[in-house]
Amino acid sequence: MKRTLVIPGILTVAVLLSVAGCEKRKAGKPRLGEVERLPRVETVMLGKPARLEVVRSYTATIESMEKADLCAMVKGYVKYMPLDLDIGRFARKDELLFSLYVPDLVADFDNKKSLVEQSEKAEALAIQAVNVAEAEKKETQAFLLRFEADLEFRRAQYSRINKLVQGDTLSKQQVDEAKLQFDAANAALAAAKAQVFTKETRLQAALSERNLAAARVKAARTEEGKADVQVKFASIHAPFDGIITKRWVDTGATLKDPGTPLFTFMRTDKVRVILDIPERDVPYLRAGPNGNTVRLMIPALREAVGNDTFSGAVTLMSSALDPVTRTMRTEVHLNNKVGDKTGILRPQMSGTAHVTLAARDALTVPSSALVRTGDKLEIYIVADPVGDPAKGTVKRVEVQTGLDDGLRVEIRGDNLTGRELVISRGAGVLRIGDQVIAIPSRPGD
Repeated sequence: MKRTLVIPGILTVAVLLSVAGCEKRKAGKPRLGEVERLPRVETVMLGKPARLEVVRSYTATIESMEKADLCAMVKGYVKYMPLDLDIGRFARKDELLFSLYVPDLVADFDNKKSLVEQSEKAEALAIQAVNVAEAEKKETQAFLLRFEADLEFRRAQYSRINKLVQGDTLSKQQVDEAKLQFDAANAALAAAKAQVFTKETRLQAALSERNLAAARVKAARTEEGKADVQVKFASIHAPFDGIITKRWVDTGATLKDPGTPLFTFMRTDKVRVILDIPERDVPYLRAGPNGNTVRLMIPALREAVGNDTFSGAVTLMSSALDPVTRTMRTEVHLNNKVGDKTGILRPQMSGTAHVTLAARDALTVPSSALVRTGDKLEIYIVADPVGDPAKGTVKRVEVQTGLDDGLRVEIRGDNLTGRELVISRGAGVLRIGDQVIAIPSRPGD
């Protein structure tokens, strides 16, 4: 059996050399493997303020600019319907489209017209009667003046003769004759005054009759106008430039309800784009010349027209939310023309409206970079980065947020310089003071 010889001195030297070598390695620089064991975090350079737009997408529905269900407003009979009077027919404003057959209304109008003529003739007779009464009154007034003058003459004559008789110049018989003539003149004057009163009363009666005749003419004309309106209601005119989109009646139909619609008429040279904006976005809306820009996309037009995108701005908004849906009705008005083609946008088409709620230059970070601590919002940054790849210490910076487009968020803070390396995803995976290696975030993150 062979035994191994151990030399204590050599073993001791070997152990000492081994220990010394270990201490030398510990005192040197860390190996590459030790550096690679540091956490690697994706970062973005905060950089300079960049354009941030908050764009929201909503379901959009196309509606006509104006729409009317045309009714005759009277009962009638469809005696004849023109062949070209059907859907797709374009008509100008006030153009006659159709008339119902209403012989009863036409006859009633003719009757009312005749009553007006009769009332006007009665008024003319009443006016003539007034003129005659005025002439008679003037005549009796002239007679009254004559009798007044005659009475004064007879009074003076009687007084003179009476004095002469007292001086025995004339006989008493002459005084009696003068007295009779004076009394006769006085009676004639009284009769003339009575005639003046009679003529005045007759004139007032004639004036009342004339006023009554004028009122009858006015009433007759009112009835004539009412009948005329009834007849005109039977004629359907285009209320604006537009197109017939529905026809509800045919030849031979009898309309028993005056409110029965005959045609649906729409104006389509301009259209309304209807949007329902949720409550959270309402504060960002503006209407009018400086309204929010809108980009409308209608997929159904992509192949047929070659253009499915239309640009506009918010034109009107209701300024009140629907209590059930908690949305606000908003409209975008668009000219319905693409190139040399008109009427491309059809009512009840649907699509997507991309509305720019806000836009400005701002410092932004990915949404995932925000960390909420209590009631504060913070971002984690790699402080004092050195080397390549950059190595640094995790620190946090309190920030305030602004616009949010769903991917990037505006941040503000007094200590932000724009040179910070912001950690893209820092919530729950890092601690303040950790050593990390910063690597650029991948495009699209």
